[in-house]
Amino acid sequence: ECTAGKYSPPGRDPCRSCGGDSKFSGSGAGACATCPVQSITSGGSSETRTTCETCPAGSYCDGTSTAPLCPAGTMSAPGSVSCTQCGDKAFSTEGSSRCTECGAGSYTLGGRLNARVSCRTCPAGNACTGSSVVLSCKAGTSAKAGSTVCAECGDDKYSDPQSSNCVACPAGSHTIGGGLRVRAGCETCPTGYACDGTSIKVECGRDDRYSKEGATTCLNCGPGFFTSGGKSKSTRTMCTVCEAGSTCSGSSVV
Repeated sequence: ECTAGKYSPPGRDPCRSCGGDSKFSGSGAGACATCPVQSITSGGSSETRTTCETCPAGSYCDGTSTAPLCPAGTMSAPGSVSCTQCGDKAFSTEGSSRCTECGAGSYTLGGRLNARVSCRTCPAGNACTGSSVVLSCKAGTSAKAGSTVCAECGDDKYSDPQSSNCVACPAGSHTIGGGLRVRAGCETCPTGYACDGTSIKVECGRDDRYSKEGATTCLNCGPGFFTSGGKSKSTRTMCTVCEAGSTCSGSSVV
C-alpha cells in the first residue's frame, strides 16, 4: 500500500510521488488529486503533499502549499484566492480577516488610497469624516479634536485658520473679516463709534455726542463744551471746554 503523498494505479508497481506542490493523496491512493486554487496543500514534501485544506482567513492561496498573508490595508475571508482592499474609510494590519471602519471624527492614513493601514483621531482645528481627507478649518470657524465639522464662531467671536477655539471679541471692540458668523479678527472700536464686540460699529449719531477709541457707548458733550473731530457730525471724537467769551451748547457749533 502506498503511503500518503504517493499513488499507484491499480495493477502497477512501484508507488509514485504525486509530483507537484498542488497534488496530494492519502495512504493507499490509486491516484493523486489536485488541490483547488482557494485551498492549500500541506504535509510531506513539495512532491508528496498529503492534505488539502481551505485557505485560512487573512491569506490568499493558489492550491499549492504557499499561503501569503494579505498586506496591511487589505483582508480576506477563508477560501480566498486574492485579498480585498479595505477602501479609504477603513484599515487593517497584515494578515487580517476583516477591515475596521475608521469612523467619523477620525482619519485613515498610511498604505495607499483604498488600502489604509491605520486610523487616528482628527486633530484639533480640523474636521474628519473617517476617510484619509483631513479638512482644515477656515478662519472664523473652529473644531475640537475628534470633530466631524468646523463650527462657525458667530458674529461676536473670531478665529485664525485651523483653530481649536473661537475667541470672544470684547465690548469696545468689533469683529472683522470673513462673513457673518465667520469672523477672522477683532479690532478696537474707532473713535466716534460705540462697539459691543460684534461686527457692528454704531455711530455716535449726533453732533453733541462723542466717543474715544475702545468705547462701548457714546457720551454727551453737554453745555459749556463743544465737540470736534470725526468724519461727520455723527462721529465726533472729542469734547472740549468752551473758550472764554464763547457760548457752547455741547455740539460742534461755537
